[in-house]
Amino acid sequence: MMMLQTPPPIRLLRMMADRGRAADFRQAGIVSKAVKVRHARNRNPVRGEKPAVTLILVSDEPQPTELQRNEWELVREMVVDVQADVDLETEESGVDDTGMEVLMLVIAVFVDSLRDQNVPSWLGGYCDWISIGALEPDDRSTPDEGRMTRALSVLYRVRSDDENVLLAAGENG
Repeated sequence: MMMLQTPPPIRLLRMMADRGRAADFRQAGIVSKAVKVRHARNRNPVRGEKPAVTLILVSDEPQPTELQRNEWELVREMVVDVQADVDLETEESGVDDTGMEVLMLVIAVFVDSLRDQNVPSWLGGYCDWISIGALEPDDRSTPDEGRMTRALSVLYRVRSDDENVLLAAGENG
C-alpha cells in the first residue's frame, strides 16, 4: 500500500505558521505579550489567546496553463486570510486612537516573517511567490476587541499527474 504525502496546502500552511511563531511581534512595542499564531479550527480566539494571528485557508485552485513551465507541472494558487485578533486599549489610553494600528502592525510583522530570506525554511524554496492582497477591517470588531484580515496569495507548483506532489527545491530527489 502506498503512503500518501501530506497535501501541499497543509505543508505550506504549517510552514507559514512556524514562520509566524518565530516572528518578533514585540518589536517597537507593538504588543506587550506573545502573539499566538494558530490555524483556524472552527472557532475564533478567545480571551487569553489574544493577541492572535489565525491562518484561514480560503481556497486552493489550479491556475492557467500559461503559468506552467512544462507539461509535467501544474501551478496552483492558495489564498489564505491572515486574521489578527487583539484586545484593544481604551481610546483614553492614547495607545491607538483608531483601534486599527496595532492590528495592522501585527499583520505586517507576520507577513514580513514570510518574506525573510535570511531565515532557514524560508517559503521561497517551496512556492513561486507570495502576493499581499486586501487589508480589511472585520465587521465583528468591537471597541474592545479588534479584528482585521489580510489576504495572501501563494503560488506553488505540483506534478500535473499527481497534485499531492509538491515541486520544490530538494523535495523530489
